[in-house]
Amino acid sequence: MAILSPIQQALDNAAVEALLEETIQAIDELASHYSLDEIYVDQRSIKSIGSQQITYEAEGTVDVTLQWESNSDVRNGDGAELSGNFPFKCEIEVPLDDVWNISGAETTYFIDTKRWRDVRGADD
Repeated sequence: MAILSPIQQALDNAAVEALLEETIQAIDELASHYSLDEIYVDQRSIKSIGSQQITYEAEGTVDVTLQWESNSDVRNGDGAELSGNFPFKCEIEVPLDDVWNISGAETTYFIDTKRWRDVRGADD
């Protein structure tokens, strides 16, 4: 972990930025609307070191508010909101020739909504 200490904040920032930059499809499929409330990065690790890149992995939790129907429907009692959280993994690939340029790294993520989908059931 000592190797990650100097770049821990940069890895956290890369993971958070990746989640904020675009619609999170896995969560977007669960409700009419959603909002990100918090993003927590709990763990960071070196996943692999190749001949041209180093791949870091960040893991954490995304807290969201899921909303069904419009804001006015929710206010009138015809819609619903539900808070929830989902674990995520984020891979951050950094070229070995510029290992400190984490802000320019290629970042991909996966949000695990399986637990929530399992509770809803296959027909919901």
